[in-house]
Amino acid sequence: MAGFAFSRLWRGLVCRFWDPVVRYDLDGRTIRLPLSHSLPLFRRVYPQYATNLTRLVSACGRKYPDLRVIDVGANGGDSAVLIKNGWDCPILCVEGDSRFHALLQANVAALKGVELANVFVGKSRQGEQLVYAETTPGSGQLVKSAEKQTGSEPAAKHEGPAPSVPTLKTLDEIVADHPAFRDAKLVKIDTDGYDLRIVMDDLEFFRRARAAIFLEYDPNLFAAQGVAGPEAFEALRQAGYQTAIAWDNIGDYLVSAELSDRRLLADLDAYYRGRSSNRYADVCVLHGCDADLAAAVREGEIEFFSRFRSRG
Repeated sequence: MAGFAFSRLWRGLVCRFWDPVVRYDLDGRTIRLPLSHSLPLFRRVYPQYATNLTRLVSACGRKYPDLRVIDVGANGGDSAVLIKNGWDCPILCVEGDSRFHALLQANVAALKGVELANVFVGKSRQGEQLVYAETTPGSGQLVKSAEKQTGSEPAAKHEGPAPSVPTLKTLDEIVADHPAFRDAKLVKIDTDGYDLRIVMDDLEFFRRARAAIFLEYDPNLFAAQGVAGPEAFEALRQAGYQTAIAWDNIGDYLVSAELSDRRLLADLDAYYRGRSSNRYADVCVLHGCDADLAAAVREGEIEFFSRFRSRG
């Protein structure tokens, strides 16, 4: 663990001044990523990191052979590779950042059935202007424009280039441009804290699509967007969703819970609150029509980690 912390610190210092694009072998496919990208470092220390997405996609594909996936926050295309390794299905990759979108185009060029959308997923609110700011050498997020903030609310802080005004579209607007994905059965979301806000803004989309939702669960980031995990779980329950399956941020299976079990979900939220994003969870929320899929994912994760840990 000390070696991991040192490597992360060293890389962070280097990438403040120089962040070249490097080649990386991800599960048999060579992709190009910024040196600052965390995936290679985490995979070197935690080989199970991010493999849960591949297994989830595989389980979805066994139930839905014509599976289609929407990847919100597609980054440089690493998640598209993980998805394709689980099931050779069409993917709509949505990425608003111009640098990562260029890498995404290059990294998915050899993959069949991949469509791209160079937009951010979101909904504009009256009196609020969102801008995109690079907050670390390898990542960025939507923040409120300082010019639009009032009262004692502090201006959003950021590093790197001046923030830019993003193109925002809802999921309904995006699938209108990409109609083949109107019936997608899995939506993966990784947007540096906007995950639950996207779900809540697009709740009618999910109510209609009944798609499985795979997102990063980090209460430390949700609070800034005015959303909270327990309330979002309840809204999804009322929209027909039934089960939440959680992994920790290095990919280890944690727990499966019914959305009606408010105490357990509140405990999950409390465990990750106040950790400054050093710990968070991956959570998959499944509709009641996918109760069989939820059971299959749970059983598969227990079996996988039983074998994984027995290897030493």
